[in-house]
Amino acid sequence: MTPFLFRGEGREVHGLMPTMFRIREPDYYAVMRRRLGIERRWARLMQVAMFLQTGVRLGPEESRAAARLFGAPSPFLDFSFDPRVAAFFGHPTLQAFEKARTDANAVGILYMLNFDALQVHFNIQGYKPLPSGGQEITLYNIVRGWRLPYLGFNPEQRTIEKMNVDVALLPSLGAPRLTIRAIPVPSVTRIRRQQGMFVEIRSDGQPNPLAQIYFWYLIDFLCEKWCYRRHDYAYEDPSAGVTATSLFPDEGFIVRLASRYISRWRR
Repeated sequence: MTPFLFRGEGREVHGLMPTMFRIREPDYYAVMRRRLGIERRWARLMQVAMFLQTGVRLGPEESRAAARLFGAPSPFLDFSFDPRVAAFFGHPTLQAFEKARTDANAVGILYMLNFDALQVHFNIQGYKPLPSGGQEITLYNIVRGWRLPYLGFNPEQRTIEKMNVDVALLPSLGAPRLTIRAIPVPSVTRIRRQQGMFVEIRSDGQPNPLAQIYFWYLIDFLCEKWCYRRHDYAYEDPSAGVTATSLFPDEGFIVRLASRYISRWRR
């Protein structure tokens, strides 16, 4: 697996955070339980739809990734091996509320996740291939805190400057073993066209929402990123096959019907 993965975000407010954890409601755990139930149902639906449409039987995690692709809430975050695909998703046309804003310009972000660079902050790693063809990376040496570089705004000088932020490991997390799992789903045409890879973070080998949210914030700091002002057009590169038509092929009637059902009821 290449050490580089890319992701484009058309709205800077989301950052690197899976849809499962983008919760604004005060009853956080009730919303989380409901979304976990939705993900399980939609994963089974996509598994059946893909089998009926193509004869391919997706594994449990591949089904979850496919459901995520079609709109189900998920702890997976989708990346691409191709930075041009990431740029396509990071520079869509402006929405109506963005055109109406007068206080700021719409901003997009292009992320690059470099697995090799993680060794700077997590010294010991273990690699294990997954049955789906993915990779599991275990970070055994979790320190109590990190000093991470970032670009910050100096309000006195009104300039962008190199700064550092001190990030402490939450005491409630103890001394976790961090696992990053990367899942490919090449049997789904849309994912194959987008050169997609779905990434999940686990603490001590088990899903832990608090730890997952915490470490996604940390990964956001560790990623290299390019921020830019968006304009009212969608980025495409037809010479590389990066167009809306190419990246969103028709998966067939059954899968299309299942994806519409997910999009309608995912909330």
